[in-house]
Amino acid sequence: MKFENYGPFVVPRRGPIIDRPKLGDFWRLVDVQARGLSNAQGCYVFAIKAGQGYTPWYVGKAAGQNGFFQEALSEGKQNQYNWAWSSQNYGKGTMVLFFVARRTASGRDFSRQNGASDIDWLERHLISLALEANNDLLNVHYTRIHRELFVPGVINDPAKKFSYATTDLQRTLNIHTKKKRSPKKAPVVPPPIDDIAPTAVLAPSPAKEDTPDTIAADPPLDAIRLEDLLAAAPTAPDQAVQTRPVEDEPRARFFLFGRRRS
Repeated sequence: MKFENYGPFVVPRRGPIIDRPKLGDFWRLVDVQARGLSNAQGCYVFAIKAGQGYTPWYVGKAAGQNGFFQEALSEGKQNQYNWAWSSQNYGKGTMVLFFVARRTASGRDFSRQNGASDIDWLERHLISLALEANNDLLNVHYTRIHRELFVPGVINDPAKKFSYATTDLQRTLNIHTKKKRSPKKAPVVPPPIDDIAPTAVLAPSPAKEDTPDTIAADPPLDAIRLEDLLAAAPTAPDQAVQTRPVEDEPRARFFLFGRRRS
């Protein structure tokens, strides 16, 4: 019992309904991907793609002589697909079909066995999976038991706390309950550069009255001269700096490290 997945195949659509005149081209494209796939037996899933994800709307089986061609796009199934599209008001999206075809043990060809017990079991299992993804699944058969069957901690149980028997059964069956994540803390955003206080500030310049005619921009740092800084620094009356003309005496030399050389 070996199956292979194929698809998704885009179902031609004209507005909110399937474009029937183009279904012949649809089946030819199916056989291009895998020769004989249109008549293969197995299960199929109709879904609608909107955005980045797919939403399943119907799960069916194809165990007849003509396989998927006979079942997947019959007149009754088309009506159901059209209703699913219209009921959800899909403005944009794509109708697609997935095929799960039964193959021989070697995998070289599609299997044509008479018995369909494996296909029946696969259909019910796919329905249960599709119900978890979309509770509005269009299937009628085999859905009531999946919706109403209740087993604590195993099936249809939204509880957060379980008995010891339930937790031990979950461990035995390797069932992992989903834990709600705590909300993430908002990241700490550093303040803008303009709001950070400078670590070093030059000595303030003498206060001046700001008038529309006297407002001027501060000079750049590379334009500030040492003489200007010395003149602006506060000094005691007896330690006033005596200025001398440049022509009478050469300018003193300052060094960043060490003492002044004589």
